[in-house]
Order: sequence, then structure tokens, then C-alpha cells
Amino acid sequence: MNVALEQLNSQIHTLLFLSSAMTDILTTPKVSSLRFPKLRTIHKIAAFIALSWLSVLGLSGWILDHHEWRWSHQWSVPKSWTSPGINRLIRGTIMRDIEIDPANPEALLGGSERGLWFTSDSGKTWADVIWEESEGRRLSSVPQVYDFVSGPSGDLNHVWIATDDGIWIVKDQGTRAVPFALRGTQVTSLTTGSSANELLGVAAESRLFQLSVGSDPNIGNVTWIDLTDVVVAGLPDHIDLGRFVFELHLGRGFLPQPWSKLINDYGGVAIVFLSLTGLMYWWLPRRWQHQKPKGKVKLRQNILRWLYRSHGPTIGLLGAIPILYLSLTGLALDHATPFLEAAKTILLNRANLTPIYNYTNLTGEVSNVVGFANEPQRLLIATRFGPLQSFDGGKTWAVDNKLPRSTDGTDAGRTNVFRQGDYVFVGIGGVGQFYKRDSETVWTEIILDGPKLAITDAAQHGDAWYLKNSRAIYTGSLSVVNSDVVSSQSSTALFTDTSIAFPPLSGASVFLFVADIHTGSVIHSKWEWINDLIALLAIVLVCSGPILWWRRKWM
Repeated sequence: MNVALEQLNSQIHTLLFLSSAMTDILTTPKVSSLRFPKLRTIHKIAAFIALSWLSVLGLSGWILDHHEWRWSHQWSVPKSWTSPGINRLIRGTIMRDIEIDPANPEALLGGSERGLWFTSDSGKTWADVIWEESEGRRLSSVPQVYDFVSGPSGDLNHVWIATDDGIWIVKDQGTRAVPFALRGTQVTSLTTGSSANELLGVAAESRLFQLSVGSDPNIGNVTWIDLTDVVVAGLPDHIDLGRFVFELHLGRGFLPQPWSKLINDYGGVAIVFLSLTGLMYWWLPRRWQHQKPKGKVKLRQNILRWLYRSHGPTIGLLGAIPILYLSLTGLALDHATPFLEAAKTILLNRANLTPIYNYTNLTGEVSNVVGFANEPQRLLIATRFGPLQSFDGGKTWAVDNKLPRSTDGTDAGRTNVFRQGDYVFVGIGGVGQFYKRDSETVWTEIILDGPKLAITDAAQHGDAWYLKNSRAIYTGSLSVVNSDVVSSQSSTALFTDTSIAFPPLSGASVFLFVADIHTGSVIHSKWEWINDLIALLAIVLVCSGPILWWRRKWM
């Protein structure tokens, strides 16, 4: 009899728990969010509608914040999986840097984040360069390639290459690569230093280093230049609204790096986490209601309590700000072309913007670096505010006002700087290409027979120059270029497409595929309207969630 009563009592308690779970067992009537039944209903409906695609946006946005992830560039998907807009970008990811054998212009190296290749017949056939460890073992995973620097011999028997796994040397006429220095370091730019025995580089777009190549690189011959406390002169006083919105959405517009990217990461991961915990908090009581009671009332209470506390007062409240600004900026960038065009006329005072625009910390801001012979204190770097030059080893910087500025804050307006011999080249997306010899004081414009995409590399064979951008390899001569100061007038030299074929990689990188998913273009060309709806629902969730939590707190 006692056993039967205990079982009945247990079942009654279980039924009471399941019944009350439907009206949120974790609250009391006095402070329950049921005081706002309509708001609670709106929150649930918005969550159910936005759940799936909001999770996709959060996860894909998190991946897109990390260009450094090797797998995202080297794994690929069939071209049929991506939209026509993305397919036009595939060619630009295959080969960003080139190195030509001065004795044989048909032999060249090509590299990018997707690999490293060699051709001996001007691109008719390409072969993968073999990556070997110190003991001759082949690498199982190919490093990302960021930059080339000609070695002492000037040919393809010795080419330094910057990778996401340190500095390597290409040998044997461009067919084999072996490790050299700084293994494990992401070297995003590399150039010759102030002497023939020095390399100058950038680690993770954040720190500069000077590396002696005349002795063992692992024995105290790396000098690091910190850029976390600098002074930059000549920056624009105003930033247009479109640029600010774009940079804020991409994790470059809030705090100095790495914090701005981390906040964006948190926002993306929080979106996924909140979607899952919200769904589980709603679904579990309904599942348990149809299960035979097994005396796990306390455990189930704890599970629901954990889901609520992690969803609302922990992840939810902390993620409210990044989710809100990601949603608002996402709304604008869903219609990027008309928005950015209209927003150019709205100027914001840079001094009143977020801390990253103080530009006293260049961590994560340096895409390229150039050194100068016999001038160890002189440096030139490429940043999103254009080329900056220093004459005191990186303590103070100034904008080079002799070059035109890009007003495009997107990646299409990217600035690149690099050296080839005694020539320094600057490519400014949407503006043009320029060069200056070390003995000259003015920049000269180069005209390419193609779109004004920033050049990324150059190589020389006799009087012929080869310039690379994301569209093609162009050739021409710099000896006939107008030597006047840079102006709106065209130069007399025209670089034409060589029609050199790129390595035959199939499909788009996973990174581009994820970008296609994030915009929704892979589904439909007008998917931005669905993204608009999801962004609006995310704003509703961010605004209603804290109100509902305030009525319940930690209960």
C-alpha cells in the first residue's frame, strides 16, 4: 500500500511539473513574464520564423570574419553550387602573386591562399609546387601563400615566400618549397629590408618584423616592431556613413583589434546559441509531456533552468549589442549598392566615432609593408586609410598625400603596396595603379586595359613588366610612362592582358560559398528581402528579450 501511494505521489508531482512547464515553471506568478502575454507571443513568433536562417547568418558570418582559416580557402565546392556573382570572383582567388624567371619569361610561379603552382610554358600547363619538411617529408596540408620575394640569385632557384606557416624558400627552378623561418607564424606580407641580408615582413597584419637572412633565423635575429601605440597624422577628419556601416558589420569598426573581431564573433556565435537554447526550452517540456514519468523531475527542472539562464541573462544580454548592430548594418548592406552610393554624402566626424577610428593601434590594420635600402627607419605600409609612411621605425606615421585616396571603404577599395627592385608600386582599388622609383619623388600612374582593380604583384623581364590583379596578368613597359606628377590625366603607357591562363582549379572556395550563403544569392537573386525580414525579426527579439527577462530575472 505504501509503495502504491509513493508511486502515485511521484506521478502527481511529475504531472504538476509538466503542466507548469507549459507556463514556465521557472517563474512565479508575481513576476512572471505572463504580465506581457502579447510581448511574449511576439517574441516566440519572431523566434520561430527567424530560427533557421538566423542561425545560418550567425554561423556563416562567424566564418567570414576569419580569412586566416586555411580550410575555408582550400576546400572547394562545384561551380554549379554558387551564384553567377560569386563565380565572377573565383578567378581572383586562384593566383594573387607572381614571380617570373628573368632568364625565361615563360617560367613563373603563381600563388594565393589556395596554393602554389609552377608553369614553364606561360600557363599552358601548371604543376603544384611540392612542400617538403626539413627531412624531405611532404606536407599533408598546403600553406596559404601571401607574398613572394626574389632571393639573391634573382631566379626561381631561390624565392622567399610568406605563408600562414612562416617563411619558406622555393628551390629547384620553382618546383620545391622548404621551410626557412618563423614556422607557426602567419606572415601576411614580405619584402626586402634595408640591406641585402634583411627581410621585412608583417605578422598577422599586426606586427612588423625585421629578419636577418645572413645567419640562423632562429637565433636572436628577429626584431619585432610593435604597432599598438602609434601616432598617425593626415587622416581624414570625416568618414562617410557607408564606410562606417560596412566596416562595423565586418568587424572593423568598433574597438582596436582583436577586440572588434571578437565582438563580432561573439555576436555570430550568440545568434546560433540563442536559436538552439530557445528552441530546446520550448520543445523539451512538450516532449516530456508525452513520455512516461521516470522520476527525473529535478533533473528536468535543472535542464530548463540552465537553458533559461544561459539563453536570457547570460548569452542573450551580453550578445544584445553586437546582434543589434549586426542586424541594423545588415539591413543596410542587403542593398549595398544604392545604400553605399547614397551614404557617401553623409559624413561623420571621425573623432566622434568608435575607438578604432582613433587609429592609435594598428593591430590587424597592416596589409602590406615596403622597406627602403640603407634606411632602416623608413617604412611604408598599406592600411584601409591608404598608404602610411614612417621615418622613425614605426613610432609615428603620416598619410602620403601625394597619392589619391580611395573613398570606397569596401574590399573593392583595398590598397596594396609592394616592392620590385628599386620600384615601389601602389594599387588602389577603384582609383588606379601607381609606381615610383627610389630615386624619384613623385608617383606615376599606370593604365591597365581593364577594370581599376588594385594590383597585387609585379615582375620584370628586361624592359617588359608584368602586373597582376584579380582579373589577369598585364604586360607593358614603364619606360614610356609619363613622368609627370600624378594627376587626373592618363599616362602614355597602356598595359594589356597577357592572356596567361591561371592554374585550372575547379569550383569556388568554401569561403566564397559561405559568402554566397550569407547574402542568400545562392538561393535567389532577390534573397536580400528575406534577409531584411530576418534582420528585423532579430531586432524584435533583441528588444523584447531583455524586457521579458527583466520580469523574471534569474528565477
